[in-house]
Amino acid sequence: MTKGLKTAVVILTAFLIVFHWGGTLRGGDQFGAEDWTVITCDGNLLMDYEEQLVYFFNNVLVQNPRGTIRSDRLIVFFSPDGQSVEKTEGEGNVRFEAEGRTGRAERMIYYPAEKKTVLIGEASVSFGGDTVRGGVITFYLDKQEMEVEDAPSLEYHPEGDFQIGL
Repeated sequence: MTKGLKTAVVILTAFLIVFHWGGTLRGGDQFGAEDWTVITCDGNLLMDYEEQLVYFFNNVLVQNPRGTIRSDRLIVFFSPDGQSVEKTEGEGNVRFEAEGRTGRAERMIYYPAEKKTVLIGEASVSFGGDTVRGGVITFYLDKQEMEVEDAPSLEYHPEGDFQIGL
């Protein structure tokens, strides 16, 4: 497949594959007309119609107004009727930037219906000078909550004087 054709297929596919950070795929238009998502990759794009899956390979980049995600591979799982995304999985060297946060993990799974993102494998998230690390970090996007499992650690740098009253 030529690079131009591959790019056209990716852009056309992006209209069907919307990777929202807490948004909706169809209807409701939670983020308004300025909401868009573009997914590109340097490798192949494989569409499995029977299994309702789309695979992006090699240096995958997901961009929308809320942020960016980079990974080695991305798999999009559609509902049986093909009308909505059930989940997406970024695999290999996953990195993201969104709303002033940066993070990385070996794997990232996003569940649009639950508005939940799970970072797996040497996961870390930084905001300002603060960093949280763990084997698994789960974001509950509609609640603005984060759960850290498997050897959690926190590096916190308060802006002012910080004292613990004993």
